[in-house]
Amino acid sequence: MVPPGKERTPHFDDPVPDPELPGFATLDSGNISGYAAINEIERDPDTGEAFGVASNSGATQYPWGIERFEEAIEHRTSDTNPAATSVVGRYKLTEELADRTLEFEQTVEFRSDEENFHLKFHRWVLVDGELFRDKSWDEVIPRDFQ
Repeated sequence: MVPPGKERTPHFDDPVPDPELPGFATLDSGNISGYAAINEIERDPDTGEAFGVASNSGATQYPWGIERFEEAIEHRTSDTNPAATSVVGRYKLTEELADRTLEFEQTVEFRSDEENFHLKFHRWVLVDGELFRDKSWDEVIPRDFQ
């Protein structure tokens, strides 16, 4: 705690507007939080599962081009069978450059059953719409019930 007194009062500069740099602009700021957000939880009447989809997207202009991102994450679970829970996600980053377009994408599926966790992960890069690189992982991880 700072005791009262004029000699201890901090001096703050007056606020000033943010600087503006040529070639930079926010084209789409996405969700107010900056993170993927779930807008509602739904129930599947056929399976009894509850699920929500978190999503976000945005775009920024830079002097070298435009960067865009989009993401969606689906969370799904069941009150009658909580071991059968899953998260499925997709993320894409696009760089629109003067001479080419680069797309970095990935999907992930993480699900469980009574005995194991299952992880599938896939990443790939496209250059001007043509596949440049890609890699996938597929793992089964036994539950250890800690």
